[in-house]
Amino acid sequence: MSSSSPKLARLVPQVPGQQPEEFVHISSFARVKNAEDEMLLVKKTRPEFTAGKWVFPSSVINFGEDPKLAIERIIREQVGASPGSVKLIDVQSFGDKHWDLCFVYDVSVDKVGKLSSDIEVAGYFNRKKLPPEFRSDHLEVLETLEKNMAGDDEFTAVKEWYRYNSYVRKKYLDVLEKLPEAEVTRDRGASFPTMIDIVAHTLDAYMSWLYRYKGKPYEPSSKMRGKVRSVRQLREEEKRVDSTVLNFVEGLQPADLDNTFQTFNYGPLWEGRTWQITLRQMLWHMVEEELQHRGELNALLWQIDVDAPVFDWLDWKLELGEIKQLQ
Repeated sequence: MSSSSPKLARLVPQVPGQQPEEFVHISSFARVKNAEDEMLLVKKTRPEFTAGKWVFPSSVINFGEDPKLAIERIIREQVGASPGSVKLIDVQSFGDKHWDLCFVYDVSVDKVGKLSSDIEVAGYFNRKKLPPEFRSDHLEVLETLEKNMAGDDEFTAVKEWYRYNSYVRKKYLDVLEKLPEAEVTRDRGASFPTMIDIVAHTLDAYMSWLYRYKGKPYEPSSKMRGKVRSVRQLREEEKRVDSTVLNFVEGLQPADLDNTFQTFNYGPLWEGRTWQITLRQMLWHMVEEELQHRGELNALLWQIDVDAPVFDWLDWKLELGEIKQLQ
């Protein structure tokens, strides 16, 4: 190896032309997508073991090189493009006789330019129609990325739903507060007698499931349904429960979704037995529980000619300023 050639980032010294049995490769990969959500791949002509194969724009980085700067260099050198935004989306580790450490980036480019001499052609491919010559190790990187990002996407969605329910719940309390006391405390023959009872049950459900997850009993004396008699009291309880639930959810990590715990349930499908469920299942159940009873409140309000606070997801995002106005 000449002194002018950059040394590759292998963490075990090696004799030029020889490869030790145990060594480390540090690589940077680029996931470049076009407007049709297709991925940019390149077809290699060399080295021999990768000739004729389609791969991501990628390479083993140079010794001491920052992985982000490396992927920017790789994009310029391999596909003749100027990288726009560059975002680290995954770090992957593979190992058998040697260890591969892979940094995966989302990279935006305006257009593909002059290809490097070791690349025959570049093209965009739909995820479901990858070329048969797509290298197996690059497919493994892609599948690992999809698996890891799927977990992150669900984790983000869970948090979003809890923030949304917290926001909209207060809209319902605003409506109930404007109604005469007789309307919110009258037995309407619903799943729970009064409108206040329905909201209180929802709050009880949140606390009950949190207690179950932590392996503690939710004592009957702690229940709000049947004890809360006014919307003012309901607001106070909602503030307390909402803070507890949001603090719990915001403090979770993606891996926590797979945590399991045992729960006893009297429901007809549960047959009064003890079951093991995941935190993921519990969290989504709690979202569904509130949505179900919110729909029930809508029907009860419409029965007395009161407009329900129908406030959908886009309304919420608009109020948060997360929707861009074009005109």
